[in-house]
Amino acid sequence: MVPIYIFGNDEDETLGRILEAVLSSFGTTIYTTNKNASVPDQNCDFCITELEDCKSLNDTLGIAVFKKSFVPKEPVTLPNHCISVIDSNHDKLKEQFCKTGQIVVTCGTKVTDTFSISSLDENQASVSLQRTLKAINGKVIEPCEITMHITKPYHPNKVLAAAAVLLLAGIPWDSPFYV
Repeated sequence: MVPIYIFGNDEDETLGRILEAVLSSFGTTIYTTNKNASVPDQNCDFCITELEDCKSLNDTLGIAVFKKSFVPKEPVTLPNHCISVIDSNHDKLKEQFCKTGQIVVTCGTKVTDTFSISSLDENQASVSLQRTLKAINGKVIEPCEITMHITKPYHPNKVLAAAAVLLLAGIPWDSPFYV
């Protein structure tokens, strides 16, 4: 089971719903907005949980996705086994993670970002993984181009976050990805 935690404005569930739809093609997926949930459901392949803060994660393995709306009230500390996915323009959060040595996957349009869109049209996006990563199952992911087939008009940052979660969850890069 791959736990995925989403942090940010709880009024915007769009990213959670996108991840639920994308991941359901690859296994049983549960999405919950239970703000008090701390232990993911073990009876699924992917468990997406929206949380208000990181305190309840303890020593959990998983993927932590931070929406642009996430405003840290105190320094963010995640378990060592968590991989963070953030928008590269989220400067406060990037600065905090740099100080802690936390593994951070950035999504944006800069050449220094881990995931970037190399081309985009109304039907598909080519997402570029620009450095070697390790999925939460330990599999090494080499730089590559991922084709994301777009079924609805989503903001490019949501497409990038979905691509990052798919690869970090261990889904092979050459699988058909529909967002």
